[in-house]
Amino acid sequence: MKSRYKQFFFTLIGYFAGNVFTKLISFILLPLYTKIIEPEIYGTFGVITTIVQLVVPMVCMCIWMSVFRYSAEAETEQERYEVISTGLPVMWISSGLLAAVLLAINIFWDLGNPYLVCFYAIANGFQYFYGYIARSMKDNRTFIISGCINSTINLLLNWIGIVYLHHGIETLYYSYIIGTLAQVLIIEIKFRVLSHFRAGYVQKARLQILFKFGGPLALNSIMQWLLTGLTQIMIAQMLGMYYNGLFSVAVKFATLISLIASIFEYAWLELAYDLAKNNNSAGYYRRVINMLFGVLVFGSSILMLAIKILFPYFIAPAYNGALEVIPYIVIYASANSLASFFATIYMSYKDVKTITVSSLIAGASNLLLILVLIPAWSFHGAMISLTAACVLMMLIRGIILKKKYQIGIDGLTAVWVLLILAAAAVFYLSESALGDIGGILVCMVLFAFAARRMFFTYMRPKKFAVEKTNRGNV
Repeated sequence: MKSRYKQFFFTLIGYFAGNVFTKLISFILLPLYTKIIEPEIYGTFGVITTIVQLVVPMVCMCIWMSVFRYSAEAETEQERYEVISTGLPVMWISSGLLAAVLLAINIFWDLGNPYLVCFYAIANGFQYFYGYIARSMKDNRTFIISGCINSTINLLLNWIGIVYLHHGIETLYYSYIIGTLAQVLIIEIKFRVLSHFRAGYVQKARLQILFKFGGPLALNSIMQWLLTGLTQIMIAQMLGMYYNGLFSVAVKFATLISLIASIFEYAWLELAYDLAKNNNSAGYYRRVINMLFGVLVFGSSILMLAIKILFPYFIAPAYNGALEVIPYIVIYASANSLASFFATIYMSYKDVKTITVSSLIAGASNLLLILVLIPAWSFHGAMISLTAACVLMMLIRGIILKKKYQIGIDGLTAVWVLLILAAAAVFYLSESALGDIGGILVCMVLFAFAARRMFFTYMRPKKFAVEKTNRGNV
């Protein structure tokens, strides 16, 4: 088992190196976006990308997740190519369907340049698909390097297009499409996916298996969209594009939280599918969940206060209204990241029903709360609704995970959640940078003690086994 944990931590380090660079692109570009692009225009772009995020997984049936899941069970490289080949025609057909659906949406909601949006959506789908091909082949180096090249091209083209060529919002589409094309080509050249494609591999029985796994995940993506996506649409409709621009900038800071979780998730997902075959998998899952929870709580608390200090130096004055909702965004992102991590465990057991139902409840709750809270508390009402719905989804998945699989967060670890609430209080009550810095230092000191406990509780198998025997499943 030690070799598996060694694999997990080496994979985690690799994803950290690649994802830090990739995710930070959003922040490197934020000063540029907020300085040159007006909140109303950036809000319009946010709505369009939100529509794309809804349509792509739905039309493509999340086929990339199915390919990745069943490739993990393949014993040979040829078997993996058989699974991948089954997914390829789905992506080809879905590309045409994506264009048709988006052009139909354009009739009711102006997409600006609908044909460019179609190419953007198709690129998004193939980025997912080829990214999961690299991971299916257990070649994290190619996955990470191709992602970094994609991000570098994206950054350079955005900078050149906006600063030197004075192009508008369409630059964001072009740069993404070209960067993604480069990433897809790198992975294609590495694994020669098209050369390995055989029509005979595409069998009805295998397609049914992939759709059976991916269909509920596609439905889940719709339910997930009822969180951030619906919030953006409702803000645009009820408050206007200016506030949607503020939301689009504020939610970018959630990327830092998702960065922490996604590094764990990417590295863990590969190990999780292997551990699902192990009789003692629940114990190993429990360790990582508790470690992630601790890192998320302390990291989010520190980040919340750090954002408050750095925001005026990083974001243009036109977007100052976004600062006041940062605590909501940080709590939402933390809850969403933990809920997403819970979902990887459900997927390892091929239990996608719980994921879908919890997302449906959270999405419906967000819709109902938005209709009540936006008229009552405007922008803050939308943020309270989003945060509450996401926390609800996290709690549902966590409670069922504990009852059904005996995997949960320890009581002493759960107490740490109070820290993020304390950080939010400091965020709103402190009127000076010294108070915020003091809050950060307190969080760091507490984390030093908590990290020691995490190490001896979850990183020492013998100690963990004795502890588990003494107290039973907590």
